[in-house]
Amino acid sequence: MLTAAVAVMALAMFSGATELSGCVRDEQGQALGGARVFLEEGMTGPVREGSVSPDGRFYFDEILPGQVGVFAVAEGYGFGGMSLTVGVEDRLSEVSIALRPAVSKKGKVKNARGDAVAGARFTRLLLLAPYKVGIPLAKLVSLGFDEPVSGKKGGYVLDRLPRGVPIGVKVAHPLYAQEAAVFSGDHSDVVLYKGVLVQGDVFTRGENRAVSNARVIIKNAQPPHDTAITRTDNMGAFSIRLKPGVYIYHSEAKGLRSPGGQQLRVLGDRPQPRARLFVAGAGEIVGTVQDAITGEPVENARLTLHTDGHLAAITRTGPTGLYHFAVTAGESVVRLANAPGYLPPETQAYRVSVAEGQRLELAGLFLAPIPSFRLRVVRTDGETPADGAVVTLLRPQAFGWQVADAEGWVELKINAVPDDGRIVGMVEHPGMAAGALFALSLQDSRDARVQLLPWCQVSGHVSTGRGKDLAGVRIEGVYPGKDGEGAVVLWRTVSRRDGIFRWPAVLPGVPQRCVVRGTADLGGESRLFNLPPQGSETDVRLVLDKTFADTTLFGETLSWRDTSGNMIPVTAISRLKGKPAVVFFCRGGEVKAVLEGIAAAERALGATPLAYAVVVRGGVMSSITTRIPVLAGESPGPATTYVVNGKGKVILETFDMPPAHFLGAAK
Repeated sequence: MLTAAVAVMALAMFSGATELSGCVRDEQGQALGGARVFLEEGMTGPVREGSVSPDGRFYFDEILPGQVGVFAVAEGYGFGGMSLTVGVEDRLSEVSIALRPAVSKKGKVKNARGDAVAGARFTRLLLLAPYKVGIPLAKLVSLGFDEPVSGKKGGYVLDRLPRGVPIGVKVAHPLYAQEAAVFSGDHSDVVLYKGVLVQGDVFTRGENRAVSNARVIIKNAQPPHDTAITRTDNMGAFSIRLKPGVYIYHSEAKGLRSPGGQQLRVLGDRPQPRARLFVAGAGEIVGTVQDAITGEPVENARLTLHTDGHLAAITRTGPTGLYHFAVTAGESVVRLANAPGYLPPETQAYRVSVAEGQRLELAGLFLAPIPSFRLRVVRTDGETPADGAVVTLLRPQAFGWQVADAEGWVELKINAVPDDGRIVGMVEHPGMAAGALFALSLQDSRDARVQLLPWCQVSGHVSTGRGKDLAGVRIEGVYPGKDGEGAVVLWRTVSRRDGIFRWPAVLPGVPQRCVVRGTADLGGESRLFNLPPQGSETDVRLVLDKTFADTTLFGETLSWRDTSGNMIPVTAISRLKGKPAVVFFCRGGEVKAVLEGIAAAERALGATPLAYAVVVRGGVMSSITTRIPVLAGESPGPATTYVVNGKGKVILETFDMPPAHFLGAAK
């Protein structure tokens, strides 16, 4: 690692503060002027309440860079909100919080023997859809809210829950390990375990002086990655009960912090050694990331800080290209992790030393933009431009199509270059059953050429060892890559009720195999095959355990479960009645990419009777404006993309954009 050229100097305060503004609405998009809105700056930060205008608008300023939670609640409505990562001098506007009617959940807190546990505190509520956000119930007590606590018989009631949203909770009790529970369906009991008593001390580095009232933040290194926080007493000692596992922990106090996240192993079969954390005075590291050609700031560049060999912090640049780290005095390493749309610099990591109380300005980091790739697609004759051909990027993976012009040229833009520098994609044409695989490097980014070849087909059968058909099994066509590395998923589908699966658009001349993800045995993987144009592989046999079975909708009317639990047939959407359609199921953060993919499909397919709809898990931000129906609900099966005929019957199940020719045939 090279030493960075740095300017050790006092840096003026940032020219502008981070701001966040938006609106609180109900499910119908109507403003909720009576709502209360809050901002939490990190797990250890305070919660502040903002003012809400009669039209539902809210505003926060002077926000510290990093992870924040913004959430709201109103009379008769449950909590709602989202987690956001804010950069230095960010101006986040039009943040839309949609609130749903409130419901309650009852349950019991028990121990491992099934005995009721009284006095268990529900310290945090986690909303899992449409956007994840934590509601710090313990912190809200000072703002007039009650913290739910289990009664003498272990019973509890959680109020202000948003209807139809899956939730998780964090439960604490002095005699038990903290528990992070996710509720599914009607199951709402929480089981607490004694765990292992972990004790330790926090001292100042060098002086070995005990630090009182220091926060000790302990994060589980295993799912669900919940965080526990405790404080030291007047003697600098702390104690907490934890379940056996691996944790990452650090300490913070006024003007002091420990270097990075250190590993803590909690074992249940032996005495736990006393933990020791050393804190030192803090300093700051600031710098900028800029475009090497234009000099303009680079936004959303992701940087990490490592201290004493441990990951200490992650941040990203704001609109002015600025980044900021609070750091323990001493030596640290600043590393550029990635910057969307830019090539990594020759030197990605810089070792620096910061004195206590010092604000250290690093020299500007200049990045070169990733060049665009120019690819010409020709038809099966090898000469005629394939105007209207569509390209799907497989590596790096990107949802949607990029469309060729009248001369067959496609301009490809990517946000990240794979580690080996190879960009892999697939080209196909809506008007012909043909496609091809291509690979590009930075050296041949201009004027590359690819020829379409007639599609192949693959079909097979999935069953148990006793010959029982397995429906709903997810099967992928996988190109293993050179020497087994850089594997690329070419297509994905689901087995039908009779265990049969078929894929109509298999690339010729590309070695691949059918794979069931998650299988450790050879039964979940076919032999490698490489088909000639118009060839077929018709006897793929996959033998699995029945636990891989799931749901298939092939040949049935597509329905989805809305937030009220009702099953709604796709034919109920007025735009889809009597038309073949593609229905996409996604999460809230994926809606924009899906809508962009639909727009590209409409450009490529031209005037077809095809219709489209998007169903979002848990709901969608009310600020989205589109003529495409965007609905709330859950997918009825493992697939995320369904093609249906004019009667609403499923004719193809996949997880990406369907084959272009398959959709083009709808003409």
